[in-house]
Amino acid sequence: MVVCPLCNHTQTVGAVCDECGKVLARTLPAAAPVVPLEEMMNTRFEPTSAPPDDGLGANDLEPTAESRLPSYDIARAVDLEDTRLPAAPASPAAALAELDTGRAEFLGARTVLAEQVLCRYCRQPHARGGLLCPHCGMRLPTARREGVAAPRPAAPTPARCPGCGAPALSGQRCGDCGTEVRSG
Repeated sequence: MVVCPLCNHTQTVGAVCDECGKVLARTLPAAAPVVPLEEMMNTRFEPTSAPPDDGLGANDLEPTAESRLPSYDIARAVDLEDTRLPAAPASPAAALAELDTGRAEFLGARTVLAEQVLCRYCRQPHARGGLLCPHCGMRLPTARREGVAAPRPAAPTPARCPGCGAPALSGQRCGDCGTEVRSG
């Protein structure tokens, strides 16, 4: 069966589609016989026959298994330089006295935060607590104080919308009616 790729017509035989006329397969001309040139050297080997049987079979071959190979002692070459390092003597690992494995000693004074902060873009000093630089409008760097955690918003909990009763999350707006859902 031949299917035309243009109109999807199916036909049993033919090089041209019966519906749309598209050429389905091109016929190649018959190959001309190859005649060797007389000026060229023949590189093919002439056919030969197998050599006559001398009576040797597979059992008559010499075994080459590894266990039957002779062992040789390998002598060191005296004239070559030995490039391997000599074995290190066994010695116990002692602790280094000058190695400090602890932390620095606490002196009791903590680093005091500056009352002013410097904008990293325009280098203008500003009072701490502002979010944006009034000079260039970029965000000011902030530092957390030790022991004071940034307040986290309460995690939303599953609740019911007071307006329509649909399931929603507390602290967010209802997805169905848009009413704000409050916790508890």
